Amino acid sequence: MSTIESAADIIPPKQPRDDVAAATTGVTPDPRWRWFWIALLLTTIPLMIPYLGGLWGRTTYRFFPFAIAGSAYLAYSRSDRQFYPPRGGFSWGAILFGVLLVLAASVLQFTWFSAVAFVIFCTMMFSAMRGEDDESLLLVALPLFSIIRLIRIDDLLVLSLQRVTTWMSSVLLDVLAVPHAVANNVIRLADRELFVAEACSGIQSVFTLGFLALMVVAWKRRRVWMTPLYLGIACLLAIFANVVRVTVVAYAASVSEFDLAEGWPHELLGYISLAMAFGFLLSFDYLVSTMLHRVPEETDFNPIVKAWNYCSLRPAGEGGRFTQRDLRNLNAADAKSPIFRLAQQWVNHRVGQIGFLSVAVLLFGYATLQLIQSRKPANLIAGERALVFDPPSDLLNASTQNLTVVNHLTSRGFELPGLGANSDVWECQWQEGEVRFVLSQPHQGWHELCDCYERLEWTQLDRSIRSPDDFEKLEIETTSPDALKSSYVVARFKRGPAAYGYLIFSGIGSDGTLLEAPDSLSAMTHRIWNRIDTTGVWEQNEVLMLQMWLTVPEKLKPKELQSLEQEFIAVRASISDAVRVNAGRSLPESVAWFDDESPTDRIALKEAN
Repeated sequence: MSTIESAADIIPPKQPRDDVAAATTGVTPDPRWRWFWIALLLTTIPLMIPYLGGLWGRTTYRFFPFAIAGSAYLAYSRSDRQFYPPRGGFSWGAILFGVLLVLAASVLQFTWFSAVAFVIFCTMMFSAMRGEDDESLLLVALPLFSIIRLIRIDDLLVLSLQRVTTWMSSVLLDVLAVPHAVANNVIRLADRELFVAEACSGIQSVFTLGFLALMVVAWKRRRVWMTPLYLGIACLLAIFANVVRVTVVAYAASVSEFDLAEGWPHELLGYISLAMAFGFLLSFDYLVSTMLHRVPEETDFNPIVKAWNYCSLRPAGEGGRFTQRDLRNLNAADAKSPIFRLAQQWVNHRVGQIGFLSVAVLLFGYATLQLIQSRKPANLIAGERALVFDPPSDLLNASTQNLTVVNHLTSRGFELPGLGANSDVWECQWQEGEVRFVLSQPHQGWHELCDCYERLEWTQLDRSIRSPDDFEKLEIETTSPDALKSSYVVARFKRGPAAYGYLIFSGIGSDGTLLEAPDSLSAMTHRIWNRIDTTGVWEQNEVLMLQMWLTVPEKLKPKELQSLEQEFIAVRASISDAVRVNAGRSLPESVAWFDDESPTDRIALKEAN
C-alpha cells in the first residue's frame, strides 16, 4: 500500500458544505427556513426604528450599533451559512411569545415590546444555527441583550452606583486632603458644586461596560453560566472608572482650578477611564481562563474531575464541548422529535407557508401604519374631563414670601397638551429668574413629572425625596403644620452646557390630602404603566399634581434651593387647604379662618401682620 493511499484512508475527502451540515446536524438545510427567520425579524423593524431613535437619545445606550454589529459579525464568521428550524418546544414557545409582543407593541404603541421580540427572534435563530466549531451559536446573541432598555431600572441602577461612587470618591478626596462636603450625589468643594451625575456621565457607563462584558463572553466562547459573573465585574469596574473620573475632576478643580467637567477634556477623561476599565475586564477574563482549565481525566470514574471539566472552559480551537460524533447523535435525535417533524410538514405545506406569510405581512403592515400615525399629533379628547378644583388667579399671592406672582395662565381642554387636560400656571419673579408653579388635573394617580422633562431632552442628574425627617435638617418652616407631614420630590436636570433645571413636585388628592411621594421603584412601575395605558394613568384615584420649575444658567447654591423648597411647601399648603375647602372638608384649626376669608382678604391680613 502506497503512502498516498494510506493518507487517503486517514484523511477523508472534503465533503460539500451541505453534506457536512447534514452529517453534523442530522438535517439537510432547507432554504425555506432562511425566509422564515427573515420574515420574523422584518415584523419587528417598523417599531424598532423609533425605539432605536429613542435609545440613541440616551448617551448611556449609544453603544447599541456596536452590539448589533458585533453579534452579526460573530454569527457570520462562525456559522456554516445555513439556516435551520427552531430547536425544541421551548424555541417555538419563545417565537410565539415574540409574535404576541410584536402585536402588543403595535396595538399599545409601546416600542419596547418590539425590541424584546427582536432579541428573542435573534436568540432563537442563533440557537438553531451551527458552526464548524460550534454546536450552537447561542452565545452570539448575548450582546443583543444589552440593547433592551431596562426602563426605570436603569435609572435606579445608575443612581445606586452614583451613591457608591460619591462615597468612595469622598474617601479618596480625604486621602488627597481636598476639602469638600457631600450632600446626596453632590460633592461640594470650596467654590463650586460638583454633580456626580455630571462628572461620571458619558461612554464609560455601567451599561457600556455591561455590553463589553457580554461581548467578551461571546467572543471568547465562555460558558453561559459565567455571564452574571462577568456582568457583576462590569458593575464593579464601572464604579472604579467613575471614582477615578470624579476624583480627578474634583482634584483638578480644587488644586489647579482646571475644569474637567466640560468640553473635550471631559470626553477624553471618559475614554481613558473606559479603556482602563476594559483593560481590567480583559485581565479578569485572562484570570478566569487560567484558573478554569481542564484537567486530564483518570482511568477510573472521578465525579469531581468530571464536574470540573464540565464547567471548565473550552480548549483553544474547540468551539463546542461535544465531539462531532456526540453532536451528530444529539441532532439526529432532535430531527426525530415530534415537534421537528410537525414543523417540517408545516414548512413543506402550501397552506402553512401562505398562513405564516399572511400573518407576517399583517404584522409588518399594522406596525408600519402605527409608525406613520405616531408622527402625527395625538388626537386628544378636548373638554370632556371635569375639573376637580378651579383655583382663583390670586390663590398664591398670600403664600409666597420671596416670590412675586406676575402672571396667571389657565389651560382647559388640552389647550396646552404638555400640561395635562386642565392646568393653571403661575409665573413668579425670583431674583433674576422666573419660577413657574403649575397645577395640572385630573390625573388618575401619581404622575411622575420627571418623565415629562426627560422627553423634553432634559438630562436628569438627581432625584431625591424630601421626607418629614429632612425638614428639620433643612430648617424649613411653614405656617401649616400638615404641610411638613408629607414628602415631595426634588429633581435636578441639565440641558446643554449652561442650562440647569430644578423641579419640585408633589401630589394632592381630590379631597385636599397631601400624597406621599413614591420611591424610585414605584416610579418605575408608573413609567411602565404610563407608556402602555392610553390614559396615561397609574392608579384609579383623582390627583392634582403641583410642580415648581426653575431654569437657571448656573447651579443653585444650597441656601437658594432651600429657600425655593420653603416657598413650594407654603404654596402646596395653600392649595391643599383650598382643595380641602372645595371638597367640603374642614381645615385644621391653625388655618380654619380660611373658610370665611377670600385670597384677597388673606393678602390684606398678611400685609397687616
